[in-house]
Amino acid sequence: MRSSIFGAIVGSILGLIVSGDGEFGDFQDILSKNFLLKMSRTVIFALIIIVAFARKSNV
Repeated sequence: MRSSIFGAIVGSILGLIVSGDGEFGDFQDILSKNFLLKMSRTVIFALIIIVAFARKSNV
Protein backbone atom coordinates (compact mmCIF):
# COMPACT_ATOMS: atom_id res chain seq x y z
CA MET A 1 0.00 0.00 0.00
CA ARG A 2 2.85 2.38 0.82
CA SER A 3 4.51 1.82 -2.53
CA SER A 4 1.24 2.55 -4.33
CA ILE A 5 0.79 5.80 -2.42
CA PHE A 6 4.42 6.81 -2.99
CA GLY A 7 4.11 6.02 -6.70
CA ALA A 8 0.91 8.04 -6.96
CA ILE A 9 2.50 11.07 -5.31
CA VAL A 10 5.68 10.96 -7.38
CA GLY A 11 3.80 10.22 -10.59
CA SER A 12 1.34 13.03 -10.10
CA ILE A 13 4.08 15.56 -9.36
CA LEU A 14 6.18 14.49 -12.35
CA GLY A 15 3.11 14.40 -14.57
CA LEU A 16 2.23 17.93 -13.57
CA ILE A 17 5.76 19.15 -14.30
CA VAL A 18 6.03 17.51 -17.73
CA SER A 19 2.43 18.13 -18.77
CA GLY A 20 3.75 20.93 -20.92
CA ASP A 21 1.68 24.02 -20.27
CA GLY A 22 4.83 26.05 -20.75
CA GLU A 23 3.87 28.29 -17.88
CA PHE A 24 6.68 27.10 -15.61
CA GLY A 25 9.95 28.42 -16.94
CA ASP A 26 12.50 28.21 -14.16
CA PHE A 27 12.88 27.07 -10.57
CA GLN A 28 11.29 30.22 -9.12
CA ASP A 29 8.12 29.47 -11.07
CA ILE A 30 7.99 25.97 -9.57
CA LEU A 31 7.94 27.51 -6.09
CA SER A 32 5.11 29.86 -6.98
CA LYS A 33 1.76 29.71 -5.22
CA ASN A 34 -0.09 28.76 -8.39
CA PHE A 35 2.14 25.74 -8.99
CA LEU A 36 1.93 24.61 -5.37
CA LEU A 37 -1.88 24.79 -5.49
CA LYS A 38 -1.97 22.75 -8.70
CA MET A 39 0.45 20.23 -7.22
CA SER A 40 -1.54 19.80 -4.01
CA ARG A 41 -4.77 19.31 -5.98
CA THR A 42 -3.11 16.71 -8.19
CA VAL A 43 -1.59 14.81 -5.25
CA ILE A 44 -4.84 14.78 -3.28
CA PHE A 45 -6.77 13.54 -6.31
CA ALA A 46 -4.19 10.78 -6.93
CA LEU A 47 -4.35 9.68 -3.29
CA ILE A 48 -8.14 9.52 -3.35
CA ILE A 49 -8.05 7.28 -6.41
CA ILE A 50 -5.34 4.99 -4.98
CA VAL A 51 -7.11 4.58 -1.63
CA ALA A 52 -10.44 3.91 -3.32
CA PHE A 53 -8.99 1.18 -5.55
CA ALA A 54 -6.94 -0.30 -2.70
CA ARG A 55 -10.01 -0.61 -0.49
CA LYS A 56 -11.96 -2.20 -3.31
CA SER A 57 -9.35 -4.78 -4.29
CA ASN A 58 -7.57 -5.40 -0.93
CA VAL A 59 -4.13 -4.39 -2.20
